[in-house]
Amino acid sequence: MARRDYEDDPDAPAANSLVPAASAVVVDREGRVLLQRRTDNGMWALPGGKMELGESIGQCAARETLEETGVTVEITSRHTLSDLDARVHELRMLDPPEAVALLGRSLRTVRGLEDTRVADDPASAERISVLCGQLPLALRIISALLADLPARPLRSMADALEDTRRRLERLSREDLAVRSAFELSYRHLRSDQALVFRLLPASPGPDVSTESAARLCALDEFDAERVLLDLARAHLIEPGGTYGRWRMHDLVRLYAEALSRTTDSDEIRLEALSRLFSHYANTARAASTHVDGDPAAVEADHRARVAEGGSGFPDRRAALDWLDAERENLLAAARTATGLGSDGAKFQVHLALSLMPFLSWRRHLTDLVGLLDLALAAMRSEALTVAPRQREGAVAEIMNNRAIALVELRRLDEALAAFRQAGEHLADLGHFQGAAETLINMGHVLVEQRKPELAVRVLQGALAELPDDSPPGVRGMALTNLGMALHDLGRDEEAVRAFSEDIVICRTLGDCIGEGVTLNNLGLSLSALGRIPEAIAAHTLALAAAEETEDDFARGLASSNIGFAHYQAGDHEKAVAWLEAALAVLLPTGETHWTSQTQNNLALAYGEVGRFQEAIDLLRGVAETIEPDADQHNRAMALTNLGTVLERAGRLDEAIATTSAAVNLLRSLGQMRKAVEALHNLTLHLSRAGRHEEALSANAELLEAAVSEGDGQLIQRARSLREALLADRDGHGSSGTS
Repeated sequence: MARRDYEDDPDAPAANSLVPAASAVVVDREGRVLLQRRTDNGMWALPGGKMELGESIGQCAARETLEETGVTVEITSRHTLSDLDARVHELRMLDPPEAVALLGRSLRTVRGLEDTRVADDPASAERISVLCGQLPLALRIISALLADLPARPLRSMADALEDTRRRLERLSREDLAVRSAFELSYRHLRSDQALVFRLLPASPGPDVSTESAARLCALDEFDAERVLLDLARAHLIEPGGTYGRWRMHDLVRLYAEALSRTTDSDEIRLEALSRLFSHYANTARAASTHVDGDPAAVEADHRARVAEGGSGFPDRRAALDWLDAERENLLAAARTATGLGSDGAKFQVHLALSLMPFLSWRRHLTDLVGLLDLALAAMRSEALTVAPRQREGAVAEIMNNRAIALVELRRLDEALAAFRQAGEHLADLGHFQGAAETLINMGHVLVEQRKPELAVRVLQGALAELPDDSPPGVRGMALTNLGMALHDLGRDEEAVRAFSEDIVICRTLGDCIGEGVTLNNLGLSLSALGRIPEAIAAHTLALAAAEETEDDFARGLASSNIGFAHYQAGDHEKAVAWLEAALAVLLPTGETHWTSQTQNNLALAYGEVGRFQEAIDLLRGVAETIEPDADQHNRAMALTNLGTVLERAGRLDEAIATTSAAVNLLRSLGQMRKAVEALHNLTLHLSRAGRHEEALSANAELLEAAVSEGDGQLIQRARSLREALLADRDGHGSSGTS
């Protein structure tokens, strides 16, 4: 018997069963609703039918629509409907160009083609798109508000949206509001989900791990993951780039923060933040011990972390992966801790001391300086109750480490002043070993400032002042810095002895990183002595140490030094191969000083194998990209080398102009030894261009500078060159008059 449906019929029989069913409202692109004519009563109805055992409402609606109409439907929802046994299409966020295009298209649709505000001010349009989080609803609301006021500049709207406290309020117009869309999802949350949602913005970084969210919200990791997945299905958060990490859209974050301020007490929020900061501090400390590689410290921190409820790190790779993933979150947490009283100040100091090895090793030097600035301010603040002597000692230690980072950033004058101030602090406190260590660091700065004579005096004094019970590593550091200064003075036999002594110390201490640094320096001095095979062997050992510690910067530097040693040996093809490989490793690190030195050396090697244009382009790139207040030594070296390559390519006028600029720059930097070498090149360029009188004039300057420097070898070269220049001039003169 055919089924019959009753509607508003008083004669209908009593119901004899309750059947779960679902119907679907299917809308096409034109806004038309899909209906079907029933065969039992001829009426039009929505497709739908009885649910089968184990089906969800959505699954039932999709299946019945397909069975009854043959139409495959696409179900849209703010929730991820992954239980439909159907293909899930995630609507991705617009990228900035798409968001700007949507804004412009919406304005032109409403106001006509004459509205050119987006085209006229693309920078403000991009600001608006970023402040709207590239969210289509937010962008359409803003375009409607701009359409209401056609004279309003985009910059005015962007400025209004910068106010985070009122941004959501401004993203509304009549019945359209971003906040309403979020509220629709929030109202469906259970209480535990709602609490996690409100507390998540307390995590200050760009994303949060499941482990960190669990600590923040006082949950175990299993429960935390379950709730986070629920929030992701509701599109209130989204999975991060890797498993176990989560992100919250900027506008959703503002909504959740506002909810938390009105719903949760200050005490609840501060306790959540305290739990997160404690987790970050303890885990960062445990991870940092793996960076230094001290087995005793690794074991001690592993036991401490397990006792605190953590799992510890099984190896160095796992620790580094955690530090890499959490770096931006840790730095954001340190900034957030400012103004949170004693606990916030302690967190900043502890985090800075824990992250120093990692940030230095990964070459995140600007981050390190910023973090140490926060720690320095924390130690000097009244929020920390510390004995004056202890406070001053900690301040001096932080200043010393900050100055070390400044050296690596090539901010040498700042570094020297910071070391001097730290040394004075330590001497006043009677910490004579610490004062001697700052003196050793000052010697390193003087080496980097190309003041080797002064550096030798300072470092020899520091070695003499070191107490007998000083740690061997401190003496080793002084020996390496002294060796670098001796190398710059051409006293390479003495430098080799200093480096060799430090290598013994490093091997005794198991300091693989320090050994690699010193091996590289030893190789440079061996090359200068013409002992190229020994130099390559030293650099190869340094490369092995870098690979063992997974240090990309050290790996690139060792490869660069191997390449330059092959260049000095005349094996230019091999030099090119090594230097290109080194550059491929160094460029991604973001380090600039040694990268530009590698580019300089690679260009010289290109010149030797006849690849002149590649060499010229590379050197011009180095010279042009170095800022006027940045690494001028490498810029001067690039100009000197560029002159050499241009001369070899037969472009003598360009070579002369470029080398003249190099001479002037080196003189202004006070680097007279390098200026003398550049003057020698300039003399040769002028002679080969037939500009004999100018060549003799340059040679006279060269001889005077060589005598001033007391460089016997250069003096002899200058005198020999003068004799050749005079003979060449006279020969050309006779030829010209005969």
